[in-house]
Amino acid sequence: MRTGRNTIVAAALTVLVGCGVSWETSYEPIAQEVTQDWALGSVNVDVPLSLSAGEANVFAPSTDIVWQEELLPVGTTRHAQVDEIMTEAITRGASGLNGTRPIDLNVEVTRFHAISDYARVRLVDEGVHDIKFLLEIVDAETGEVLVPEAEIRTDLAAFVGQESIDALAAGITQRIRITDHVAASIAGLLGTGPDNRNTFRRFGR
Repeated sequence: MRTGRNTIVAAALTVLVGCGVSWETSYEPIAQEVTQDWALGSVNVDVPLSLSAGEANVFAPSTDIVWQEELLPVGTTRHAQVDEIMTEAITRGASGLNGTRPIDLNVEVTRFHAISDYARVRLVDEGVHDIKFLLEIVDAETGEVLVPEAEIRTDLAAFVGQESIDALAAGITQRIRITDHVAASIAGLLGTGPDNRNTFRRFGR
């Protein structure tokens, strides 16, 4: 029985390895001389319905959206839940703007691949929250494009196994970690917080 489980884990890790082991938080910081004049107008998040979503509780779901930490109430969708998470994170990340020129942040999520419950429980030192989105910044009053659309990556090593259990016991959920990380990345991009760009290597999808 133990051998069978090891075979399954090995096969799963082969899938994870095949999807790459290099991850990053990446963006192009905007000069503080520019952003010091900005104030937050609105955050407009789009999670296209063309992104695939599913509930497969396996090691590495093949969908664009993987979000299993929260229940899926009748009448809502995973797309709507991701919209809520990203809107909260990006709004918080831009809250440090205190200028007078209102700007809008237009966001299109291209991938929100957290880890499945199955992977969270069974992996050890593997697993990545793979979060990518496109960001455009425009003048809220004129519509002038101030920063053309560009990809932002906010990959984050997931808590798995005992680390996950300990984190949950302390009230640290996947949602909290992802929201905090995306918010910090936006603050870093806007120059209102530390630059948190980084790269790391880890099995994940």
